[in-house]
Amino acid sequence: SPILNSSSFNLVIFLFDFTRLRLIEKTTEKLEMIERNVKNGRLKKEQVIGKKLYRWINNWNMERFFSTSYSEGKFVFSKKEEKIKEYETIDGFYVITSDAAEECLNTKELRERYKSLIQVEQAFRTMKTTTST
Repeated sequence: SPILNSSSFNLVIFLFDFTRLRLIEKTTEKLEMIERNVKNGRLKKEQVIGKKLYRWINNWNMERFFSTSYSEGKFVFSKKEEKIKEYETIDGFYVITSDAAEECLNTKELRERYKSLIQVEQAFRTMKTTTST
């Protein structure tokens, strides 16, 4: 993976999974479900349609990738293809910045510290989940 350095701070860029693309597809499926339910007459009230819409579109922060319109008995949505393409240009990269001097913490060490932080956070989430059930 590409690595960039600056004299004032460490900057590390590395690959990550394509979670956003999966969330766009899941959101599309949920919005299609709402659209079918409105067309079939199962969802009629504007307030109920809005509640279902925002439950899914806000759940994964996907509102920036969709255009929606709804009213009593009507629901329409579309993907914002330009916005999706804009985000595709940065697909696969995280950017990590640090104010640690490169002499103290080089880019490889910075990347490893960040990865270990992710593992620690995951362990805490697992412990929290198992203790609260």
